[in-house]
Amino acid sequence: MMIKIAIVEDEEAAAKALQQSIMRYGEENGEAFDVVTYSDALMFLDGYNRETDIVFMDIELPNINGIEASRRLRKIDGGVMIIFVTNLSQYAINGYEVNAFDFVVKPIQYKSFAIRLKKMLPVAKKRRNNDCIQIKGYEKRIVPIEDIYFVETQGHKVYYHTVNDEIESWDSMKNCCEKLEKYGFSLCNSGYLVNLKFVRKVEGEFVYVGGDALKISRGRKKQFIDALTSSRK
Repeated sequence: MMIKIAIVEDEEAAAKALQQSIMRYGEENGEAFDVVTYSDALMFLDGYNRETDIVFMDIELPNINGIEASRRLRKIDGGVMIIFVTNLSQYAINGYEVNAFDFVVKPIQYKSFAIRLKKMLPVAKKRRNNDCIQIKGYEKRIVPIEDIYFVETQGHKVYYHTVNDEIESWDSMKNCCEKLEKYGFSLCNSGYLVNLKFVRKVEGEFVYVGGDALKISRGRKKQFIDALTSSRK
């Protein structure tokens, strides 16, 4: 499997060192990489390829910094792995805002980098193999189905509640059911389509999904509980 990597780094020497470390790892471990380097975050975002698996994002960049670039990237692609590259590791704590997977510190030290890359690859490959859904709202988004907690309908719109954010879309619950029920989603009432893998517990009239409590309608309860039980076998 060819892993597609983007490096967003304005320092030519740092970008070259990172690319060389990636290719060295590939040669030593039998992995194939397609690496593209960008010196500017806006250029990277404008030509973003949704087939990218891993993005190494420098934090200190011209025009917009790596944190802001990653926020914008998350609006395009909720599933791509973001790895921050920084001179000072304390700056990387901002990564939680964009669900960054890890960070690496410059200058790159191959041995420690190889350990980090080894952890990244199984996750990248798993995401590549997982199904995604295209959500059409104010802009098109590609989101891994496994990242969706539940879908909520309000009027003529639906809202996808995901591990990263909430996405508004012009769609119907009927269409959402047709697309997602085969992936282990079930209606707990006419307004909520739940990803059963995220159900923490069912208590009384409520199902707890992530940090939310959603009401189960009387007419849907048996079917929902049956689906939940089957998903846990």
